[in-house]
Amino acid sequence: MVGSHPRDGRPGGEETHIRVFDIDSIHDNWDSKVKTGQYPHQSELKQWAPLHNLTLLDGTHWHHGTALVVVADNTLRRGVISLFHDHVTAGHPGITKTLQLLSQYYWWPNMKTFVTEYIKGCATCQMTKVNTHPAHPPLFPITPAKNA
Repeated sequence: MVGSHPRDGRPGGEETHIRVFDIDSIHDNWDSKVKTGQYPHQSELKQWAPLHNLTLLDGTHWHHGTALVVVADNTLRRGVISLFHDHVTAGHPGITKTLQLLSQYYWWPNMKTFVTEYIKGCATCQMTKVNTHPAHPPLFPITPAKNA
C-alpha cells in the first residue's frame, strides 16, 4: 500500500520511536564500577578511613555515611558526575544541584572542587548559560564629515 503505515496498514507512513531509560540500571552499573574500582585501592582507602570517617558498610565496600566512596580515578569520577549532570534525564543542573544529587550516592575527598571544575568545563552549560554581566564596549560617536 502506498502511503500506509508499514506495520499495520494505517494511513501516513510515519513511525513513532520511543526510547525508555532505566535510570536504576544505569545507576547500578556505575555502583558496580565504583565497587570494583575500590579493590586495587584498599591501602589508600584504609588511610582515608580515619581522616574522613569511612566505614565498610557492607563488610566489603567503603562508604562515607551511606555514600559509596569513589577512588582516585578520574574516569570513574567523571562517569558518576555525568550520570547526575549530563545524562538525558539529568538536564544539566548547576553545581549546587549536581553536588546535592551526587552526594546522596557517591563521595570522595575534594568532591566539590572536582564537580565545580567539571561543570565549568561542560560545553553544553557554557553555551546555554545566560551572561549576567555582558561586556559594554565603549561608544564612539559618529561625527559627520565636513562638507558632506
